[in-house]
Amino acid sequence: MIPGTNVDIGGKSYTLPPINLRIYFDHEADLAIIFKPEGNADKAYVTAVQNVLIASIQRNYPDFGEADAMDISYPDIGQIVKALLSNAGFTHSPLESGAKAPAENPPTEANS
Repeated sequence: MIPGTNVDIGGKSYTLPPINLRIYFDHEADLAIIFKPEGNADKAYVTAVQNVLIASIQRNYPDFGEADAMDISYPDIGQIVKALLSNAGFTHSPLESGAKAPAENPPTEANS
């Protein structure tokens, strides 16, 4: 059993392991939707979550499939996403405000 976060789906408890590199590369399009949900229809977002969740849970429960994932309560999707991403080491890092670009050296006789 790969360690992870316990999640409840359909009244059953599962250990959700981290996303591995195979899942990361195989589900790159799904992860892009999950990372930037704005502009994606709810169905596209939920489908992306379902795809990544199934792949991750199958690392511990090979028989877990789409029928099992359909038992996720809609209000629990946010917690599932949080578990998926935090397990994998993804964290929210806001851009640093007020950062300045490095100053360019004006051309001089020495460097022109």
